[in-house]
Amino acid sequence: MPELPEVHTVVCGLKSSIVGLTVKSSECSKLTFRGKSIQLGAQDLLGRKIINCSRRGKYIVIGFENQDALLIHLGMSGKVLINASAQKHDHLTIVFADNSTLTFNDPRRFGIVKFIKRADFAKEPLLCNLGLEPLEPEFTQEALASICANKKAQIKSVIMNANLVVGIGNIYASEALYMAGILPNRRACDLSSQEIQRLHASIIEVLNLAIQSGGSTLRDYVRSNGDVGYFQHKFKVYGKHGEPCAVCDKEIQKIIIGARSTFFCTGCQK
Repeated sequence: MPELPEVHTVVCGLKSSIVGLTVKSSECSKLTFRGKSIQLGAQDLLGRKIINCSRRGKYIVIGFENQDALLIHLGMSGKVLINASAQKHDHLTIVFADNSTLTFNDPRRFGIVKFIKRADFAKEPLLCNLGLEPLEPEFTQEALASICANKKAQIKSVIMNANLVVGIGNIYASEALYMAGILPNRRACDLSSQEIQRLHASIIEVLNLAIQSGGSTLRDYVRSNGDVGYFQHKFKVYGKHGEPCAVCDKEIQKIIIGARSTFFCTGCQK
């Protein structure tokens, strides 16, 4: 599933491509996503001018001039593409006044497309319970310490909890914990202030490095121009079970935490 760096990369591509454009037409498939149809009426976007594109957690938010918005979640296999040829599994196509196009393609149909009225945005269930953004100023070392305090859950599960901190998915949780030298199955409440400081810095560094590489392409993810990401070539532990650690040469281990494969080095992480 695309995580924060991948969604951030898509949003950057959309900002440079569709902001300022006006919708001429849109077409949705009638297939269901997670048991629901795309929540977008035939006239909802007609004549609307896009004034911004942003990210909240793993959601893409396309904002219109009257402050209504189109919300997109990529799910497991979703792609948002600009000026792409028609393909199987296209579920939303928006044509702009200059005849450029935006297409949402999702073979596995775990994504979300939802039109949100301005009056409903603040109480939107998909957004209103999301936690801190790890790349925004409010995500401080003190904030992370507060999140971890009194939590007996494993630290990897805590930093992946979107109600606490958004966007740190399985890949980047494993990589950040490795960089910080912390075992993923440690109890969050047992981390020292020095470990909290290292983990805070590592989360930010790993996410920024991934964004600079255009995210990670393991299966379906591509940027809005169709290019793949490259951060998968820089993984230190994720997906490297049985391989030697690049630092200490010990074998990378794998366990399951929260039903997700978790990779770590017993030599570098304590």
